[in-house]
Amino acid sequence: MSSISHAWEVFVFDEHSVYRGRICHRSKCPAQSIDCMVPECGRIPHLRAEPDFEFDERLFFGSPSEILHPATSESFFLRQRTRLGITSPGSTPP
Repeated sequence: MSSISHAWEVFVFDEHSVYRGRICHRSKCPAQSIDCMVPECGRIPHLRAEPDFEFDERLFFGSPSEILHPATSESFFLRQRTRLGITSPGSTPP
């Protein structure tokens, strides 16, 4: 959860497990906002790009988490942890 907006940060991945961006909470895409001027922002509608942000899958999948209600029998998040060799939060192998 973001401490700035008190909203959930939703990370979006494609069918090949490639990170694509985060959900933008603006009602229009692109909006009349300086945030929308970031290169690649809105290339996929309503997915925002963050300046100077580089997705680190080991950091992301190695962080503490709680699976609340999986939509399928196999959790994408847990499957990625296994693929990366992460056995518990904070235990990311080199």
